[in-house]
Amino acid sequence: MEKLCTLKPGRLALVALLTVAALVLTAPMALAQEQPPMVRVVTVHTHLGHGPAFEAGMKKIAAAAAKMEKQHLGFVGMLTSQPGSYDLVFPMTGYADIAEQEATTQKLFAELGAQTAEMTAAVKGIDSAIYGWRGDLSFQPEDPRVSQDQAAFTRIVTLRPHLQHQMAFEAVLKKTMETRKKHGINDSIGVWQQMIGPDGPAYVLLVDATSEADFYTNQAKAMEKMGADWAKLMDEVGPFLRGVEYATSVPRMDLMGGGGME
Repeated sequence: MEKLCTLKPGRLALVALLTVAALVLTAPMALAQEQPPMVRVVTVHTHLGHGPAFEAGMKKIAAAAAKMEKQHLGFVGMLTSQPGSYDLVFPMTGYADIAEQEATTQKLFAELGAQTAEMTAAVKGIDSAIYGWRGDLSFQPEDPRVSQDQAAFTRIVTLRPHLQHQMAFEAVLKKTMETRKKHGINDSIGVWQQMIGPDGPAYVLLVDATSEADFYTNQAKAMEKMGADWAKLMDEVGPFLRGVEYATSVPRMDLMGGGGME
């Protein structure tokens, strides 16, 4: 089983990066109606000012991967969560997928050769984690306010419950989704549980919007609709949590060959 890793620049970092990028072999697909049972998220941190070199390298990898004969797993998406940091997300059916991905990596090395030198130098470090889909905790209305085709912004909320309160936390999370449904709030919320990674247990909630302004405007309306019910839920879940983290992301399919792949 894979562990969280933080890698220094060099061939080892590039191996990890290409293992992920090797999945850019089919048309990009979102984390859509049929969720994969697991996803791997690799966060690539670049040196200050080296983002353009990294992005140029990603485009070369996408082009090389598209030419490879064997089609492995479809790439889910590439997201940027903050300047100088890139999140690559791809589906897994199980841990055995990693070995297949590494075989694809070796083919990419042979295809690209020295073309990856500048990209390797741009990478400061790489972190990775594996998450399992929690459909039982998610809220996916049949007619969501923002469809995945419309989504251009994602709010990411990482909730870290105390280990001894994990089941109680999940119960409140389920109640939260039921409360949103009761008040007619139709934003889709996907929930992923961290299987391998740092500082667990952890749950990641993803909420799509058309823009950052759209997210915050709609969030304010939703909280107003739920009123006292929302306040009660926040009071209830508080003692079960040891940490909450917020982030945002936007799709970067321009780096994955999304513009030219059908």
